Amino acid sequence: MKKKSIILFAGLLLFAFPDNIFPQLVGSPAPDFTLTTNEDSSFRLSDHQGRVVFIFFFGYGCPHCLANGNNTETGIYEVFKDNADFVAIGIDTWDGNSAGVANFQTSTGISYPLCLKGSDIEELYQTTYDRIVVIDREGIIRYKSTANATSEVVNTAAEIISSLLISTGIDNASGLTDLIVYPVPAVERIFVRTSSNKAGNALIRIINPSGQIVISQPVAVSQSGIDEYSISVESLKPGLYFLQFADNEVIRTARVLIAYRE
Repeated sequence: MKKKSIILFAGLLLFAFPDNIFPQLVGSPAPDFTLTTNEDSSFRLSDHQGRVVFIFFFGYGCPHCLANGNNTETGIYEVFKDNADFVAIGIDTWDGNSAGVANFQTSTGISYPLCLKGSDIEELYQTTYDRIVVIDREGIIRYKSTANATSEVVNTAAEIISSLLISTGIDNASGLTDLIVYPVPAVERIFVRTSSNKAGNALIRIINPSGQIVISQPVAVSQSGIDEYSISVESLKPGLYFLQFADNEVIRTARVLIAYRE
């Protein structure tokens, strides 16, 4: 009888709460929305399919947002604004009027569009103000901060945006022609193979799905031939990661899958 009561109670809980009470995880499709900006234009997320979308959730009178807003301007927008595959918006979750949001924009120095009346979108994304979300070209959430938009959080978001904007194929400026990561899945070590015709230094980073750099290893690139690097991944939990191979001129990216271990 007691077991049946527990099952019934659990079932009632499922009906008592809406489906979206649970926050989206990184890797989930981003919910679509349409909002009006403080310049009276319309922004619809799905209209930007094929672009990397940066969203800054803020409150127009929030002291933390006023302090951190400029971090998003200098650390994100000014870095990527000239890339046609990138778009940035802010969403006011305090539902301020145009004048209030305009004052916020002036105080923070933000030059990208800011949307009005975004409290419903805040709830839809199960987030709060002074938070960052990054959505990839396919409309998938790739970064969702759980802390205020400090310089450190902005830098992490910028790393993710950079990796998502990387194109595949040959990059003639750097001389890199291939980036191969194996085995798939990996257990204890991964091997990274590149070919180039230009000597120099590079950095291999592994980034978890939350946008944190979990491994950073400097390497040397030879002038010709194939370079291969070995990296220990024993410290990483099973799951999907991003690997970046960055030299002075370009960043290449690949996916890394860490296997479950017995």
